[in-house]
Amino acid sequence: MDHPPFKSFSAKLLLFGEHTVVHGSKALAIPYTKMFMQFQFLEENNEFHIHLVNLHNYLIKLTNLHYRYDLERFGRDISNGLNIISTIPIGYGAGSSGALVACFFDAYCVNFDQHIDLLKQDLANIESFFHGKSSGIDPLVSYLNRSVLINGGKVEIRDKISFKQEELFILDSQISRSTEQYVEVFKEKIKEESFAVAIKEKLVPLNNGAIHNYIFNESIWQNFVQISKWQLANMQEFIPRKSKIFGKQDSIHKTMPLSYAGQEEVVFSWG
Repeated sequence: MDHPPFKSFSAKLLLFGEHTVVHGSKALAIPYTKMFMQFQFLEENNEFHIHLVNLHNYLIKLTNLHYRYDLERFGRDISNGLNIISTIPIGYGAGSSGALVACFFDAYCVNFDQHIDLLKQDLANIESFFHGKSSGIDPLVSYLNRSVLINGGKVEIRDKISFKQEELFILDSQISRSTEQYVEVFKEKIKEESFAVAIKEKLVPLNNGAIHNYIFNESIWQNFVQISKWQLANMQEFIPRKSKIFGKQDSIHKTMPLSYAGQEEVVFSWG
């Protein structure tokens, strides 16, 4: 089909604040450009095609959007073989639905005026199709391809952040999960007074400290280790069972620099 090529949009990583942001902490999300999503016309529909059909049906009934969208062309393109090509895994927290929303916004919004707050609101309302309720952060990071800091409920767009290199990494547990499921688990846990107090007095300050370290190119290790220790002790329900072995000292000797091997627990953090 004769059509201008669609832009591709990256995955996102929410480094800190996934649950704590709704309890007063900062949150920091960054684009992850090694994974991407893109609209393409295909001769045969793939497994993602039905998501576009359902999204179109949802948007036709949506009335709280600020910008105008060419839904007639969107529907016509879907009928003519519009599909999704993606390297972003679903159920990994890497922002697959956010990247899809960014693809849609870029291709079918007809009057975007560079107003970031209105952009975020529309992206959130569109992504609500996938999650019931969305902050709009995931599609905002993908669409802008820039880091986003949430501070006191306000969105701050950050240019490229130069991070002080330390031997931290992301481990692929190869286990997908439902975001909604873990949100509900957290909602239940936060009803416990002791857990709520610990979040406010322990985890939030550590989280904010780690974000400060990251933004200002400082060593993140001390806050990172303390966050991970706290999570291992208090958020077992969120950690894949087969990943917990990486929190043991023997595994740390195999995966981390010798200077860090004395830490008894935690190689990484789960937000």
